[in-house]
Amino acid sequence: MDNYKTVIGIICTLTAVVFGLITGMLVKKVGTDVTVITTLFYRFLFSIPLLLIFAIIARRTKFLQINQNHGNVNKLKPLLNYYVCLYLS
Repeated sequence: MDNYKTVIGIICTLTAVVFGLITGMLVKKVGTDVTVITTLFYRFLFSIPLLLIFAIIARRTKFLQINQNHGNVNKLKPLLNYYVCLYLS
């Protein structure tokens, strides 16, 4: 079972690198004066299908199940503070 997880991890890493390069090339083709925020947005947008595919492969029908809520809440607080500061500026 550990070997299966290792292979999934390697495949995820390699596909993330490949899709990151493809996204970077697409953004550079679109325009030369693209901001960092736009680049990050497109990387996020292109990574969603990849994340969903590997989540379904790894967890089958439980791919949307959240097991540790306290960790998510702790990550959400700084993110909300960031967005508040971003929109107030």
